Amino acid sequence: MRWDRKARDEGKRKRVFCASLADVGENRRPELMPWRQELEELIYLTPHLDWLLLTKRPENMPKLYSREILETCWVGTTVEDRKVLDQRAMALHECPAACHFVSFEPLLEDLGQIRGYLEQLTNPWVIVGGESALPSAASSSMRISGTLSRPPISWRNIGRNAAFWSVSSN
Repeated sequence: MRWDRKARDEGKRKRVFCASLADVGENRRPELMPWRQELEELIYLTPHLDWLLLTKRPENMPKLYSREILETCWVGTTVEDRKVLDQRAMALHECPAACHFVSFEPLLEDLGQIRGYLEQLTNPWVIVGGESALPSAASSSMRISGTLSRPPISWRNIGRNAAFWSVSSN
């Protein structure tokens, strides 16, 4: 609650990355429901914070959390290759959110053109990273950076071959 008061007093929203060691979209463990209810209550009580909810199961989010809460959150999914992108992109698009984000991390292969995927998302934000900067993954990341007119991209874990990675301003 202290973070919310500080954000309110400063007039600047703060981001909270929730459950970095868990998947908030996991639905196979019913014993987690009380924890989800506590999380919803906390999100509701902290309206000056942007809650980032990352999941490998975006299709589960509308079943596990109320629409009212999801519409105030940044909801994202992890994508490491084209097969996973094809599986998760539509589910993320269908999930209500204040902002959608995709974490291409670790980016393991060139994804080809993804403009269509990103254009379907609400206020898209992209995170790009890898275990090591392989040329094919780096090529894809450069293509991602050129996909949006104002690329909201965060770069992480770019590895020892940082020369392959560049941020495009177009």
